Amino acid sequence: MEAAQPMWASDQVQHQLEEDEHQIEKDEHQMEKDEHQIEKDEHQVEEDEHQLEEDEHQVEEDEQQVEEDEHQVEEDEHQVVEDEHQVEEDEHQVEEDEHQVEEDEHQVEEDEHQVEEDEHQVEDEHQMEENDHQVV
Repeated sequence: MEAAQPMWASDQVQHQLEEDEHQIEKDEHQMEKDEHQIEKDEHQVEEDEHQLEEDEHQVEEDEQQVEEDEHQVEEDEHQVVEDEHQVEEDEHQVEEDEHQVEEDEHQVEEDEHQVEEDEHQVEDEHQMEENDHQVV
């Protein structure tokens, strides 16, 4: 036969039971909150992975653009070298053209001088013819 428990012991057990049930409810509520947080975290992980994929894709596009830009820079540098060479050729041609202009101007002066001499010669011949006619 069991010894009878004092009344306060039964109240104490009842009180402990109520505290335990309350703690269980709190723990269950915390578990629900934790499960919700886990779901949020998993969703955030999925979003982060998606963002990472987009970032990696952007990095690939950026690297491709850098390669294209470097290629364009090389082409531009080559064009600059060709342009500088053309400028040198053009400057040389200008010098040759200026020299030719000077030679042409000199030739024009010589031709004008020759024309004057020819005109004098013609005048002299006319004068001689007149003189010959007068003598006759």
